[in-house]
Amino acid sequence: MSGPSKSNWNPLALAGIVGCAILVAVLASRDEHMKPAADVPQDRTHEIAVVLTPTSAPPSSSPSDAGRQPQLPSPTGPYAILEGVVRTSDGAPVPGAHVRIGPFHAAEAGASGTFWMQLDPGNYELVAARDKPPSWGAPPPTDVRLAAGQHLHQDLPLADEWLGSIHARLVQSDGGALTDVEAHVDQIDDDRWDGFSDPKGELVLERVASGLHRLILKKDGYTSAELNVEVPRGGRVDVGVVSLTAK
Repeated sequence: MSGPSKSNWNPLALAGIVGCAILVAVLASRDEHMKPAADVPQDRTHEIAVVLTPTSAPPSSSPSDAGRQPQLPSPTGPYAILEGVVRTSDGAPVPGAHVRIGPFHAAEAGASGTFWMQLDPGNYELVAARDKPPSWGAPPPTDVRLAAGQHLHQDLPLADEWLGSIHARLVQSDGGALTDVEAHVDQIDDDRWDGFSDPKGELVLERVASGLHRLILKKDGYTSAELNVEVPRGGRVDVGVVSLTAK
């Protein structure tokens, strides 16, 4: 008679199999706990304009613009939040408008014309335009005063609608075109726009603030000329033919 059969299992192999099973169970349990909850929103991006130039205290999170109701962070520390919409004279928002906030800060409006910045408390002058904001005075800047912890909404007019242009033709005393005549536009508050006449004597100065200006024309070897020019809001003024006499 044959005796009882011996087991073919190696004790070391059996221990290895048991250990692998335990490891798989632990990893599966860890992955289950790491899954995000279904009711927790994954996108907490603030839906408003992109800030171009950061202040000394950057906003608490990265903003964007989705054209919906703004959801701004609360001011942190001793700072204030300034936000608003750049609008045309008929109230339409201006996507991508450039906003200058005092001498050191700037922002770009988002797709719905909204902008915001976190700033130090203080007084600020705001100007907005489709392109680079013009010199001060076009239009008169919007003044705001910010206090620590304040959240201020301030809409801005579009400066481009306050700008105009100056056109002139420069000639010599014999009627010939006078090229490279240097032109300066001085406003009462010392804002300045410069330019030169072209080879045909034509002079065009664009994006000049509306209002009364003094146009100064000069060229080496010729007498200079000064004219008072009223630039219309959103329009152009044609000075006509201006003659400079050779010295």
